[in-house]
Amino acid sequence: WKKTHSNVNTETLTWPKNFQLNKNMESPWGERDWQYYTDYSELPLCILQLDPADRAVIRIADERDAVQKKTFTKWVNKHLLKAGRKILDLYEDLRDGHNLISLLEVLAHEILPRERGHMRFHKIQNVQIALDFLRMKGIKLVNIRSDEIVDGNPKLTLGLIWTIILHFQISDVVVPGQEDITAKDALLLWSRRT
Repeated sequence: WKKTHSNVNTETLTWPKNFQLNKNMESPWGERDWQYYTDYSELPLCILQLDPADRAVIRIADERDAVQKKTFTKWVNKHLLKAGRKILDLYEDLRDGHNLISLLEVLAHEILPRERGHMRFHKIQNVQIALDFLRMKGIKLVNIRSDEIVDGNPKLTLGLIWTIILHFQISDVVVPGQEDITAKDALLLWSRRT
């Protein structure tokens, strides 16, 4: 182990199936792998009870979510720049609904109403205005509720931004040489062939 853990006995830390770690073990995934290098007192017991393969799946899913968050944050900032706004954390900065409404205003070239207060009710109302606007545009939102976005739910926030990207970015692109097919349809055809 490269870290010392004051509240964990590193000599006898037992993993499922009697797998024991010792101070000389190296991580096959590098120093950032929490399976070997994180303070185990901070990991939930349910993660510690998983076998190494399941922990690896969770780690990969977390890495994928981090890449999506970074990519979507850049895409949102590219468009929010036109409204004089910027976000730093996708999950936190969309919670009050103001940045979400500003994003939709830039993308749709329309003005949307918004609540000016700072209480939870106002935040939920602002996000609901954005969701209702998307539904009015014919965009199907599956299991995305305003209170979940206000609470900063990562999966639903990523899903919402992906839905917005699909509608406002990808669906408007036309494939060169095939003007009768949109980029979204071409992407679907390609995914079915592979």
